[in-house]
Amino acid sequence: MFPVSDPIIYFGILVVGILLAPVLSGRFRIPDLIILLIFGAVIGPNALHVLGSSNAVTMLGSVGMIYIMFLAGLEINFYRFQKSYKRSIVLGLLTFLIPQILGTFAGRYLLQMSWLSSILLASMFASHTLLAYPQASRLGIAQREPVAITVGATIITDTLALLVLAVIADMAKGMSLDLKLIAIIMLGMAILTVLIWKVVPLLSRWFFGSISEESNTQYLFVMVILCLFAYLSHLAKMEPIIGAFLVGAAFNRLIPAQGRLMNRINFTGNTLFIPIFLISVGMLVDIKAMLSDYRSWLVGGVMIAAVIITKYMAAQIVRFVYKYSSASGNVIFGLSVVQAAATLAAVMVGYKLKILPEEVLNGTILMILVTCLLGSWIVERSGRKMALEEKNVLIASSARQSLLVMVSSIANALPVLDLAFLLQESGKDNSLHSYTIINNQTNIEEAIAEGENLLGHCVAHSAAADITVEPGLRVENNVADGINHIALELNATAVISGYSEKSRHFGSIMHELTENCRARLIFCSLQEPLNTIRRIIIPLPAFACHRRDIADFVKTAKLISSQTGSGIHVFLDQKESCDLQELFENTEPDTSVKFSSFSKWQNLLQELFAEIKTSDMILLPLDRRSGIMWKPSLENLPQMLKNKFPQNNLLIDYPSSEKREFVAFNKELIISSGEPILIPVETDNKADLNEVIKLLANEVIPESTQCMDETCRQLNELLASFPVELTPGIVLIHTQNSAVKDTLIAVCHIPGTIRIDNVNPVRFLIALLSPRYQEPEIHLKNLSFIATGIRKIEKENDLDNLTSAKELCSLLEAL
Repeated sequence: MFPVSDPIIYFGILVVGILLAPVLSGRFRIPDLIILLIFGAVIGPNALHVLGSSNAVTMLGSVGMIYIMFLAGLEINFYRFQKSYKRSIVLGLLTFLIPQILGTFAGRYLLQMSWLSSILLASMFASHTLLAYPQASRLGIAQREPVAITVGATIITDTLALLVLAVIADMAKGMSLDLKLIAIIMLGMAILTVLIWKVVPLLSRWFFGSISEESNTQYLFVMVILCLFAYLSHLAKMEPIIGAFLVGAAFNRLIPAQGRLMNRINFTGNTLFIPIFLISVGMLVDIKAMLSDYRSWLVGGVMIAAVIITKYMAAQIVRFVYKYSSASGNVIFGLSVVQAAATLAAVMVGYKLKILPEEVLNGTILMILVTCLLGSWIVERSGRKMALEEKNVLIASSARQSLLVMVSSIANALPVLDLAFLLQESGKDNSLHSYTIINNQTNIEEAIAEGENLLGHCVAHSAAADITVEPGLRVENNVADGINHIALELNATAVISGYSEKSRHFGSIMHELTENCRARLIFCSLQEPLNTIRRIIIPLPAFACHRRDIADFVKTAKLISSQTGSGIHVFLDQKESCDLQELFENTEPDTSVKFSSFSKWQNLLQELFAEIKTSDMILLPLDRRSGIMWKPSLENLPQMLKNKFPQNNLLIDYPSSEKREFVAFNKELIISSGEPILIPVETDNKADLNEVIKLLANEVIPESTQCMDETCRQLNELLASFPVELTPGIVLIHTQNSAVKDTLIAVCHIPGTIRIDNVNPVRFLIALLSPRYQEPEIHLKNLSFIATGIRKIEKENDLDNLTSAKELCSLLEAL
């Protein structure tokens, strides 16, 4: 019966293992690659022998090995590396050289291995895999410098480790280590790198621009390029995994992270190729030998100790040199200690070339198991401490995102949906709606059937990208009114639509929407696939920093730039350059941004027209007629750009017209995302109500701030109009104030007798002041905290015995 010979049953058993891995991973909190390795070892020829060796498994496993390195290159954030490249280089060299040097001596003198084997052994744990990076991202520390330089260091250390592998592999094949070999490898590496970095982008942009994503052709093209250059690595005297890594890096800026193509790449790799590779590695492990042979445990123990000690040394040196906190140093260690992708690839190459013995293969499995668990635990534990060390600075924005995509034909629907995919923000309550509107006409049944067919294509297109879209169809007499009604019903934050070129001013529908629709409006003309964009051109008219939702506009630009791997070039007014540059720099995600400032709008336009190239996308911020940025000359700019650059992608962005008090962008808009700050305020017996308000305002607003008088007036109006008596003697007032950057809860103790209309004598006045642009949900949540907190304190304590604001603050903090 065993080993299984029937190919269908053989493959079925592999699929069962792949299916069980994520289930058991969630159950036991063990990385699924460990489960797959163990599964392979248990069912392999060296244990239960359920499955024997197979050419098919060898082939798929080989593809899985290069696929791992391909994905590693594909996921590297090169812009983040460029921002902190000096520190990344220092960490990369340290986290490579210390394990490489000490590991070589450990292999030679502790394990009695040859110099060749010892060097390759050390290179295995000189590299690392960012398996714990998703945890850092979830904790909100992914953009902190210690994490960013560790990501950048991955490029350095993995590249050097792969070079060591290339040299050792060539030496194992009979070539002697001399200047000729080094020159051949370096020349081969240079030629292969230049070939990949020059040919792949040019070829890919042409192919992606000619062939749609509707079929699987784009994915097959990527696979052909991957296999071709992985094989060509042999001609450069290097292993295929190096070529695969370089191909992934070349595709890095060509494949959007939220697109259908990336979804297919991840799905195929993570569902088939990589799991089968991990199972095939596990099948090579001899469990009996591992349990009975002390040397396997000795090798595994030395490897585990060496990787932990050397990676910890590198992390602590960097922490000391750059004066990072203890938690930051531990996070660097936790991220860099994990061994997986490059280690597995290197051990397989060494094992097949007979450079590394079987006990090293067994020891590698143990090392991967220990480092994966250790790294995940350290990042989780120290990452929480790191997150609490400093407040995250961010631009206030909505906690929810509801995108309404209007479609009218298959030709315009799919590109517009692709744009909506790029604009979805992680960490928000996202919803995506795709609607089409049918004019109330005679042949209504046929029009509805066509609309349903169109929406079916939209749903299929979104499903292929693993994104949920909610379709809808309306029959309306007026299309613009229909869009407006749908946006109101869905409470859409933005409406994304194409536009008609029939009208001089983009058509009456667009005009009516800008006049009547309250949601943010994005009109697009997409002539080329979004993954062929090289640069986003943004002309910012005068008063752009005063536009109602300038922070959301900048976020949109950075999201598209990050997803497409394109840079941003901003043309702006000289007078506003400082504020706008600061806004771009403080908005996530990190992308490359270039600024050009001009004193006159005409000079800006001349330079803009001269700068635009075929591969650029133009992102144009306009304003509604009621907006501060609007002027008649801007009304014709979209059509002018479209006529002058008909083949370029063009987005026209209008802000929402929500009724709210407006404050221009400045440093006060950069608010803290920290918890509310409790401020105790003490008064004397003789203070009257006006003096109490002045004391309270003086504690929460710096004296030099011009908003002091305005804040006092605002608080007095609240006391006169909307005082909330939480319990006898304790009154709450609350507001959103443009002068505060943090959420403040001022607790004012009033020992004298002060009365407010319809309220008992006041002993404590609590004022909640939130930043002007804070979301209402957060403000209401803090109100609930205060109200429920006071009632809970009242049940457990005698409030009459409280004699100071500090006492009440302490009780609130204890909650």
